[in-house]
Parts: sequence; C-alpha cells; structure tokens
Amino acid sequence: MNKKTILTILSGIVEDGDYISLWEIVWELNSINVANSLKVAKEILLFLYEQGYIRLFSSNWGYDTEMKEICDKSEILNILRDDKSYEPVSVNSKYFGVTETQQGRAYYAKQY
Repeated sequence: MNKKTILTILSGIVEDGDYISLWEIVWELNSINVANSLKVAKEILLFLYEQGYIRLFSSNWGYDTEMKEICDKSEILNILRDDKSYEPVSVNSKYFGVTETQQGRAYYAKQY
C-alpha cells in the first residue's frame, strides 16, 4: 500500500462531496490498473478508518434513501474486511459507503 494510492482513494472520497460506495473504490483502483484492487481497497479503507479519516454508512441503493452512520467499531471492521461489502448491489439492496471526517479532509488538504 503506497501513499499515492492512499491519496487517490482519499481524493475520491473527499472530492465526491457526499458518500462513495465501497464498490466504487474498487472500480477506481481498477481504472488506474492497481493489481488485487479488492485487497488494496480493503487495506486502504481499514488504514483510513484507523487513522480517523473516514466514517462508514449504510443505506438501500435507490433514489433518495437515508444514509445511516455505523458507529460500532467491531461492526465497521467486519464490514471493511468482508469481500461482499465491496460488491455492487441492485435497487433497494443494502450497501455501504464512506465519507471523510474533518480530520480526513484536513489531512487531504495538507497533502496538496
């Protein structure tokens, strides 16, 4: 896991301005030809979470659905470690997304 790849993912999270789904992070890594993109996505998101740079949310995929923050650390770690959490979902299926914390935004701003 290198700093450039971490910043690429953090950039996607911060600049999205909202929530970014876990599968979109894998897609982003695939688009820049990162080998083992799922494994790398999991490592990066676990790192960003442990640093206090991201928050995790769940919702049902579809128009105008409410995002609910997940606050339990063990639940968050289980979700971030589970391959299924990174799979695209169909309409009205549960999915997970992340957004930056103030600390994550500050760290990102300091890098550029």
